[in-house]
This record gives sequence, structure tokens and C-alpha cells, in this order.
Amino acid sequence: TTKKRNRISRVCGFCKRRKIKCDRGSPCLSCVKYGNRNCHYAEIELVAEGEIEKNGELESTLESLKKKLRSLEEYVGKANVAGITDEIVTGRLNLAWSHTNESTLKVSPVASEKDYINFFEGYTSVNVSEPIRRRNFGPLSWYALIKVDGALGILWEYVYAKHESYHERVRNMFHSGQDATDPDTKAFANKVNDDEGFNDVREISYINACGQQSFNILDSTEGIKQRHIFSAPASNRNEELELITKIKLALPSRKVIWLLYKRFFINCYLFMPCIDEVVLKEQLSKIIGEESLLEEPVADVQVSRRLDFAHLGALLLVLRFSYLTLFNNLNGSHDPRLSTDDPSPKVQELKYLLSNPIGLEIVEVAHECLNQFNLMRGINMSIMQLALLTRFYHMYAPEDGDGVDGGDAQVFNAMLIQMAYALGLHRDPDNFPDQCVDEKSNNLARKMWYCVIIIDLNNTMTAGTPMNVNINSFDTKVPFYKPGNENVVNVALEKHTVKAFKMLEASFERLADIMLKIMDVKGSVSIRDLEVKLEFMRDHYATFASEAFEEGVRNPHNLLTQLLRTKVFLNSSLFVVSVYLHVFNYYERRRDIKLAYNFLKRMMEICIGQVLPFYFEFYGLVDQFADVTDLIVAPSFEQACHKSVIVLTAIFIRVKIITMNFETSYDHSTKMNENSGYKSRYKKWVTLTESIEKSMRLFREFMAILSPRFYYAWRITKAQRIMCSLLTDQELFDRTRTSPKLVNLPLDNGMLDDLNEIFDKTFSRISQLKKEKGIKLNPNVGTPNFFPPSTNDSRSYNSVGSVPSTASSDSHGDVNLVPNDEIDRIWMLMLSLKKSNDNGATGYYNN
Repeated sequence: TTKKRNRISRVCGFCKRRKIKCDRGSPCLSCVKYGNRNCHYAEIELVAEGEIEKNGELESTLESLKKKLRSLEEYVGKANVAGITDEIVTGRLNLAWSHTNESTLKVSPVASEKDYINFFEGYTSVNVSEPIRRRNFGPLSWYALIKVDGALGILWEYVYAKHESYHERVRNMFHSGQDATDPDTKAFANKVNDDEGFNDVREISYINACGQQSFNILDSTEGIKQRHIFSAPASNRNEELELITKIKLALPSRKVIWLLYKRFFINCYLFMPCIDEVVLKEQLSKIIGEESLLEEPVADVQVSRRLDFAHLGALLLVLRFSYLTLFNNLNGSHDPRLSTDDPSPKVQELKYLLSNPIGLEIVEVAHECLNQFNLMRGINMSIMQLALLTRFYHMYAPEDGDGVDGGDAQVFNAMLIQMAYALGLHRDPDNFPDQCVDEKSNNLARKMWYCVIIIDLNNTMTAGTPMNVNINSFDTKVPFYKPGNENVVNVALEKHTVKAFKMLEASFERLADIMLKIMDVKGSVSIRDLEVKLEFMRDHYATFASEAFEEGVRNPHNLLTQLLRTKVFLNSSLFVVSVYLHVFNYYERRRDIKLAYNFLKRMMEICIGQVLPFYFEFYGLVDQFADVTDLIVAPSFEQACHKSVIVLTAIFIRVKIITMNFETSYDHSTKMNENSGYKSRYKKWVTLTESIEKSMRLFREFMAILSPRFYYAWRITKAQRIMCSLLTDQELFDRTRTSPKLVNLPLDNGMLDDLNEIFDKTFSRISQLKKEKGIKLNPNVGTPNFFPPSTNDSRSYNSVGSVPSTASSDSHGDVNLVPNDEIDRIWMLMLSLKKSNDNGATGYYNN
């Protein structure tokens, strides 16, 4: 008999078991696609066949490797339950770029290997408005995109020159807004004060007013001085009792509390899994009483220790989050539910919760709960959980959000990261079996650490701030599920939460590598290398949205996960666009029009081909996703619209100038009649100009639809009213045409055809979707009431959920904003007082 020769397989064990093609990468593309972390090959030293037969030691080694490979394959096979891989990750995030092949990309790289770019050169990133504010903006922020772009930089200067004469008048408007009797107007003015830093430099008049009546410490004896200096302020002695009273007033009925508590762990938990459902419920039961669905107030709040404020603060934010999930701003479907007669329990429960609003005051009380603790010194897991929930609220809150100025993201994120390091969350609990013995706590600690990483990475991608978490500074495993370690009662939800973390695992190291190169202030990054990596990530994330819109893949178990993937798709899209706008300007300044056009086209493919039709794709699916759709997706959609408008405005100015050059040419009419080539080329430019205008109008309408509920969208909508008028100002284009900062963009006919084709396909798709779904863009636009009305009823505060007024579209389909004179005056103040560091230019784009 002939003995069969044993050959070593050149494919990985995973591909061999599934009998699929393997590209022999490390890891291979198949393992990356299917989420297999254990891409393993059988490797031994290559020796002659005769030597293997003679060497028993090598034969033993080979058999040992085969056994290990078989056991590993069996383990991976058993771990796949219901489509979710529940493997225990035994190492670090180790996906590298080693398997990335340029031939696998949908778009081939075009940049030269000799081209390098520094993302901090060519513009000023620091905005100095001392003594009020001084702020640095990252290279991916709206501010940097405006300053680095030649056309937008000219527009920025023009805005300031146009409105400088109104500066003092608007400042006076601000002071009159402070003194207004209308509570909403006065409250909004105070919000402007805090956001813009004016309260920090305002004179404290009441000190001078009561100075003569106050105790003169300088004239007192030494003993009296000591008592005044070292004793606690009288107003703080009863602070805890006052806070308990506030909590009692803020808490709704017991029925509302426990219905919303349950709702949070159904709709919100996957997006902020930093608390344990059972553990927190046990703590709250001791403080406010056992779970009850009786319509009765909380009789007493039994605070026996300061740490109870951490649990109460978490409860308050949970209630607010759950209440916000009741609304769907995309189609305004919440109004009919308040008056429905449907007797079904689910509908009646929804109607009941809508009639018991959880307003903004409850968030302020939660902040006071967090302020009870010295976050700079000793903390524990409960305090960390409250801090994380607070940060998540600032990310998603309709009346707050990171929005234009980044909110508190940069500083708060850094503090959370240092708190996590102080708690040891960056070390995996399995490293300390003598201390970390509870599986539930260990699982929660892993989730909290990766929540910190997510908020850090999110801010880095949207604003271009340096990452605070170094990939080599932690060894915490990605959260995994095994029976008994779940932090939510619904085990299926726990498994999908773990699955969501694995999306981060697949891309974190690559994103961190890209951001490290972009954030290099002293050095430069190879554009080709960056291009390959960005296109790889773009291809990867493009599947996220397409899967979300496919009927076949949506099922009740995957809705929340797909919603998260949709959010990631939007964030990654605006990240790539921000980077490409820098690269586009780099090549434009070098007069390399061909390469500049390539990156211009890619920006249009994302902004027009993917982001613009998103609303129409998503419309009608919100009920099939989850009630949390609006809360989670809208903030990312706002930012995507904002940056898309910035990019489109930059291109519109360039295209409009070229169109005007045609029209102002002395022989334009003659050529239009006699030269068919000239006429055809002119029409291509006009078509492109009109398409960009139409796209900008659609983005404005999207923001107007969100503006009654989202503060960020409302600011952008108001600003676009100003921008619409500026972009029709002939003086602006006259200045731009003669500016040496702007380079002519001589696109050839083929380039124009390609760009127009992108717009045409998108408009056709939008028309089809509008017809299929019966969509009419008739945005409800008004002035949102961000603050509670003045009333004696402590329970009558604003819910930031209702639409205060309506508007209709004009004959051209544009947004007809309904102005509020008092709020608009304060809005103009915010615009005029945002100065640039070089000439005090007004930041119209960022508002």
C-alpha cells in the first residue's frame, strides 16, 4: 500500500473548516468578515520529507500542533450559538493592517507615495477671545475645515466684514435679553451666557450692593477669622437635605418610575451598558421602596449614606433617557398617541408615560447628585457609573448634545478616562482572581472600560482631538457572555450587547492607527498610506447602512444592533469626508487638479451618494427599528448634515465662480449660439451648480425637521437662513474671484459628467423613495422651549418633546422658517460674539 503524504494546509483552520477561500492573510479577510478572532495556521519548520521521517521529535511536534488546531476549531465551532460568538477573548485587540491588499479595495489609491500631509499646517486652529474664551479646535472639527479651505476662508472673512457694524447693536440685544420678562427668553439668554463664557467675566454686582452689610473679616479677631475661613458655608451645611427635597419633588409617581426603569433596559441599555439592572434595582428598592405599579408618589427617600446619591442620580438619568425614547422626531408620530382610544395595554402605557413628562429639571438634580462626590480623589464603581451616564446624556440629549462646540466632550472624556485608570478598569479582572471574584462585576467593569474607549474614539473622529487612551495601556478583554455574568435580565439582549462591542474590537486598532498619524503635529503622514486605510475602513462601514435597510436581515433580535451600526456608519462617513477635505485642499494648493478632483469626487460620493438619501432610506423604518431610533441616530445625522453642508458650500463657491466667469465673458452670447462644445460645457457647469444648491436645500430641510427638538439642529437651521442670503450676494463672489487664496478648478467634461451623474443617481433614488413612502418634506419648524415655563407647579417643566409650532415649505421646496424675534435677536448675539483668533470673524457655520 502507498502511504498518503501528510501535507501542511496553507489555509487557516477557520476557512478550512468552513471550506471557503482563504487569502492567507494574518488574519485573513474571511476571519475578519465573520468576526473570527482565532485565525490560526499550522506552521512548522520546512525540512526535507526524508528528514521528517527520520526525526521523531519533529513528528511529535507536528502531531501536537495538529491536536491544538483541532481543539481550537472545535472550541470556535461550539462557541457559535444563535449566530453570536461568545468566545472568551484571551488577548489584546490584535487586528492589524497586514492583510490589507490594495487590489481588494473598491476604489484604487491615486496618491503618490511621495506625497505627505500635515493636518495642522495651512490654517490657525486656536480661537482666542480672551478674557472670555480661548479654544483649540482639532483638524477634523467644523472650525478647522472652514479655516483650511480656500473658499470657506474667504467666506469667513466676508461674513465678519459684512456684519462687523452690527456688533455693538447685537451686544445690546444680548443685555436686553438678559433683562427680558419672558421666562423662556431670559433662560435662553442665561444659557448663552454659560455656553459662551460671558458669565465668567460679568461683574458680580450683588457683592458690591451688600458689601457694607457684610461682616468685615479684616477687622475681626483672629478667632473669628478662623471660624469664617475654615467653617463650611452656611448654605452648604444643609445641602444634602436640600438635595433630598429636590429629588422628592423631581421624582414622578412610582408607576412611572418603574415603567420607565424597565423601558431603559429594553431600549437604551445596548447603547450605554454601564449599569447592572438587578443591582441598581436592589439599591433603589432600599431608598425609594420596592417596585410598584400603583399611581402614588414616592412617600420617602431613605438616604442613609452619601453613596445613595450616586444610585439616585443614575435613576434620574435613566428616567430621562427612557422618556426621550417615547418620541420620534422623524415623522412626528408622537402627537396622535396622546389622544388615542386604542385599548391595547401597550398603547395605553405609552399614552400614560407621555402624559407624565420627565423634564430638564431632573437632569439638573442628577448633576447635583454627581457633584456630591470629589471626583478628583476617591471614587468607586457606583460613582463612575453615574459619571458615565452623565456623559452619555450630554452626548445624546436633544437640548444639549456635543453639537457644534463639542460640549463638554474633551474635558469630561479625559476625566472619565483617568477615573477609569484610577479604578483599574484598564486591567482585565482575570488578572486579579484574588480580588475580582464576582463574574457580574467583572463583566460590567469590562463594559465600562470599553464605553470609555467608545466615547473617546467618537470625539476623536468627529472633532479631531487626540485620543486619550493608548492602545498599549490596557489589557482588558472585550466583554463576553457566559451564563451567570449578564448585567441585564434579558439574556438575549446581553448577548447582542456583547456582539456590539465586537464591532469595536474589529476596528479599534485600525482607527487608532489612523488617528495617531493624523494627530502628529510635528510630522507628516503618507497620503497614499492614509488613502488605502481610509478606503478599507470606508468599504467596511459601507455595509453597515446597507444591511440596516435590507428587509431580509432585520429581525426583532438584531434591531438595536443594526441601529448602532447605522450610527457608526454616519460617524465614519463624516470622519472620512473631513480627512478628504484636507487632502483635497492640499492638492488644490499644489495645482494638481487631477488628484484634487479624485478626492472631491469621493467626498461627493459620501455626502451626496450616502448621507443625502439617508433620511429617505431611514424614513418609515423607525417603527421597525426601535423607539430609541431618534435619540441615538439623530445626533450623528445632525453632525453628518452639518459637515456635508460645509463641504458643499466650499464646492459651491468654486463652481459658482466658474459659472459666473462663463456668463461675464464678453463673447458668452456669441459662443452659446455658435459653439456647441462651449454651450455643452457651460450647461454641465450650470447643472452642477444647481445640483449642489438643491442638495444644500435638502440638508437644510433635514435640519429644520429636527430643529424643534434638537438644539444643535436648531442652531444650524437658524444659521442657514443667514448663509442662504450670503450665498446670493454678488459682492461675495466678486471678492472671491479676485482672491489669491482660491485656485481655479478647471474640471474637464469627463469630470463634470461623473459629478453630475452622482447627483442624478441620488436625486432619482430620492424621488423613488419619496413616491414609495409618500414622503413630503414639510418640516415642523419653530422655536423649541428648552426651559421650563414660569409656574408655581413644580411638576410643570418642559419635556423637550413637543413641537411648538408648524411651518410649510415654500413654492421652491425650501424651508420657510417661522422666526421668533426675541430668540433670533439672542441668536444673532451668539453669532456676532464668536470671533476668530485673527480678525474676530463671526462663526456662522458653527451655529
